[in-house]
Amino acid sequence: MQLRVYKETDLPELAALFTRSVHTLGVSAYSPPELFAWAPVPPDLTVWQIRLAWLQVVVAEQEGKSLGFIGYSLDGHIDLLFTDPECCRRGIAKSLYRHVEARLIQWGVSHLTTDASVLARPFFARQGFDVVAEERVERRGQRLLRYRMEKRVVWSSTE
Repeated sequence: MQLRVYKETDLPELAALFTRSVHTLGVSAYSPPELFAWAPVPPDLTVWQIRLAWLQVVVAEQEGKSLGFIGYSLDGHIDLLFTDPECCRRGIAKSLYRHVEARLIQWGVSHLTTDASVLARPFFARQGFDVVAEERVERRGQRLLRYRMEKRVVWSSTE
């Protein structure tokens, strides 16, 4: 597996990966109307193009296939972290997260934030994030549960 910077040509594949991930993994925590509100089928590529244009995005791939991706801003907010449902529990999300955390720390960021879904909350908790608020966010007429989470990080030289 390799990590690389997002290219515009990745857009359709990443939007489809996100949609598959939400609809496959989300069934245990969200109702069908909530899933479709969160991830419409088919995904709107114009919306995705605008969203990703404002983020730094790193893609995990193997043999030309996208396995997952993370989108973040330079202020330390992790906006997206999704893996292909066929690749769960293989360390892909952890690799993406650790890569981005290390980069943000190098850039002097000391406070990370995310808005985690019910499914993502345990992952971020394992990475040291704490829940600071439970929220309901409206998407296409549905109110989805998510968690505002944060983590303090400290730069250290271990070289």
